[in-house]
Amino acid sequence: NVDETYCSCNSKGRIVVPEGKNPFVIEEKNLGHITAVCSFNAAGEPLMPFLILPLLQKLPPELSEFWNKCNFASSPLGWMTSSIFLIWAIFFVSEVNKRRRTLMIKIGQKALTTPCLLFLDGHKSLINSLTLELFVMNNIKVIVFPAHTSHVIQPFDISVASPLKTALKKAKYNIPKWLEQKLQRMTATAKNRYMMVLSLLDAWSQAATIKNIK
Repeated sequence: NVDETYCSCNSKGRIVVPEGKNPFVIEEKNLGHITAVCSFNAAGEPLMPFLILPLLQKLPPELSEFWNKCNFASSPLGWMTSSIFLIWAIFFVSEVNKRRRTLMIKIGQKALTTPCLLFLDGHKSLINSLTLELFVMNNIKVIVFPAHTSHVIQPFDISVASPLKTALKKAKYNIPKWLEQKLQRMTATAKNRYMMVLSLLDAWSQAATIKNIK
C-alpha cells in the first residue's frame, strides 16, 4: 500500500492594521511544503520514505545526513506529479526485486513468479504509461481503490495516518537542546527544511510499526 501525506511550516493567518497601512513583516523565502510518499506491505514492513521537496536542483547540505534514511526528489511545488511517480516507481521496483531475492532463499523460484499487488488511490498524478509498463515488466499488479473510498478501505488512512500526524504535532514542541544549538547555525529556510524532514522521518518511524500496519 502506498499513499501520500505532507508537512508544511508556513503559518497561515491574518494581521489587522490601520486602514491604508501595510503590515510590517520579515521577508523570508517561502519553503512551501514537503510531500512524503509512504509505503508498507501486509507483513507490517515499512519501506523507506520518498520525500518530494519544492524547487531544488540538488540536495541541500543540511539534508545530506538523511541520504540513507529516505529517497529525495523535487517538483516545482513539492507535489506529486506523473514524472515524479515514475521516479518513485523505479525505487519501488528495485526494493520489490531485492525482497524477492531474499524470499528465494525461503521459498525458491516461486518468489520470482508470484505477483506483487500494489494498492493505490486514483489520483491523476499516478497516471503514467511508462510507470505502468515498468510495473508489468516486473510482475507488479496495480489495484486502484474506487473513488471516494480510500478513507474507509485504504490501509494507510485507516491505521497509519492518524499516529503519523499525532507524532508530527508532538515533534513541533519536543526539540532537545542539542538540536536547538544545531539549528542556530542554519539559515531560516534551511532550518525549516531540516526540521520538516527530521520530523517526518521520526514520525514515520513511530507510526509505521508492525502493530499499526497489521
